[in-house]
Amino acid sequence: MSDPAMRGILIAKFRRLRREVELDLERQMKDELEAGLRDRREQRNAHMERKRSKEERERQSTRAEGRESVTEVRGEGERVQEEDTRDKERAALDRAMRAARLRAEEHRHRTLNLPASPVSISPSPPGRAAETPVAVRGRDMESVETPSPTIPASATPVTI
Repeated sequence: MSDPAMRGILIAKFRRLRREVELDLERQMKDELEAGLRDRREQRNAHMERKRSKEERERQSTRAEGRESVTEVRGEGERVQEEDTRDKERAALDRAMRAARLRAEEHRHRTLNLPASPVSISPSPPGRAAETPVAVRGRDMESVETPSPTIPASATPVTI
């Protein structure tokens, strides 16, 4: 285990396996969510069909009585309502997927006891200044002070 090459191989295998588990969890959660949304859509469609058939029966009964129904004209409003419903379903799916990803990540951290990010990135390479040049905006641009990249951060800034 002290061999760096062997350690690197084991780390790569572990990361690959961890990613496969994450993807599998995401796929499973997405399938469950889509199945739930499909069931809700089917229930809503069945409800709308019952509502339409009820309205149709009412229309036919009003025609039989010789009266005209006010709900005869339909079309654009119904189409807009269906589009709104689809938008709401998409938003619900997006929210659910975000929540599923968070749950999967929390599960991963609990079960695998992993750090928050697999790779830590240092803000600056070793031996270089951690400070970034600062530009001062103002009328007197000749007195802008910036640390030189070749001079260590402990040195005083040069006035240009």
